[in-house]
Amino acid sequence: MPAIGSTARLIFGSLGLACLVAAAGADLARAQSKGAPAASGKASSAPKAAAPAGAAPAVQAPAVTLEVAADRDGVERNEPLAVVVILTNKADVELRGVKISVLSAAFQPPVISAPAPPTVPAFRTVHHPMTLTSMPQATFGAHKVPVMVEYTWPAPTGGTWTSAQTAMLTVQVKRRFEEEGKGLPGGTAVFLYLLLPVVPAFLAYDVLERLRKGEGLTMPKFGTEHIMPAFLLALVLSIAVATAVNFNVELAYTNPRLFLGVIAFSAGLGAAIPAGRFMRGVQQRWRWAFKNGEPADEYLRKALLGPRTSAEFVWVEGTAGGETWKGVKLLQPNGTAVVLGARVQVTTPDSAGPGTSWQRLTTEVFHGAGDEATLADRRLLVKMVKAGTVTVSRLESIVRGTNTVDGFVAVGAPAQLQTTATTAKPLVQVIR
Repeated sequence: MPAIGSTARLIFGSLGLACLVAAAGADLARAQSKGAPAASGKASSAPKAAAPAGAAPAVQAPAVTLEVAADRDGVERNEPLAVVVILTNKADVELRGVKISVLSAAFQPPVISAPAPPTVPAFRTVHHPMTLTSMPQATFGAHKVPVMVEYTWPAPTGGTWTSAQTAMLTVQVKRRFEEEGKGLPGGTAVFLYLLLPVVPAFLAYDVLERLRKGEGLTMPKFGTEHIMPAFLLALVLSIAVATAVNFNVELAYTNPRLFLGVIAFSAGLGAAIPAGRFMRGVQQRWRWAFKNGEPADEYLRKALLGPRTSAEFVWVEGTAGGETWKGVKLLQPNGTAVVLGARVQVTTPDSAGPGTSWQRLTTEVFHGAGDEATLADRRLLVKMVKAGTVTVSRLESIVRGTNTVDGFVAVGAPAQLQTTATTAKPLVQVIR
């Protein structure tokens, strides 16, 4: 019986200990769910730790908004753009030392049309109008232009702080005539833009060429026959411009000064051709034009070596001004005015021996003598006549009506000669 009693006491003691452990676990779980610290199985009632004494409160910048608006979306090169900067102060502090700056290589520094107020009061909005001007070499296309506003403001705890706000302004740099070209049919604007630099050349050429020919000043024409050569020249110009761009040389003629320069250069090139022809004509008239009363050496030089000389000469008969004319047909340097010349004979005053001028005349200048002789070296003949080693005289004179003309050439009256008969005859014959 004593053994049974001790066993019962042991069982009841174990049950009591288990009940105490379960109660302690339940108290600990309730304490953790309420956020209270637990120590030794009980919730602590100690308060949270306070912030260190003397620490400065955090400084926050005032609430400020910045807006930038332009009067239009795009500009051409070197064209001004009106811009308004709107600065709104949403804080209860004053903004001081407001400064506006534009950070863009495509635009010049802004011109402030009205000075910015030195301060922006609390809960106020101010406007700053200014003008931006695109650079002459600005790249075509859309540009992101950053506008920055810097200002200072007082901190609640004392001292002055500096802050900045930035806004982006999108501006399109356009080519000249871009808007006008959008209203043309597809491809027409590009075609006209391509032809624009070469059209002045054709117009200037037409004007000066008519003046050079004596047709008078008339309205220049650009007909359909000019389109293809103009288009080819425009392609060559475009290739030249593209090549220059590769070497960082800007040749876009949308700049007004460059545009006028391109027009002037194109017109100058077109005018250079008739101007060159005119100067050449002046030079040829001065050197080669026939004149009445020409001496024998000048007459032969112009007739044999002139720009309008012929390989074979003809004796013509015709009428001009109601009169009958006969003579060797020659032309003035312009190629249209007719001049009549006399047939001449040449000889030498020395003997016919070896090494004489006569031997040189009949072997080097002419091949043979008499009617069968042919002129082989015109320049040498002119040189010998000018040197005086060969003498010249008229073989067959110019005939006007029933009279002969005294001289080697007749200029003026036969200019519009209507030819009625022609006979091939040499201009110069050698005689002994």
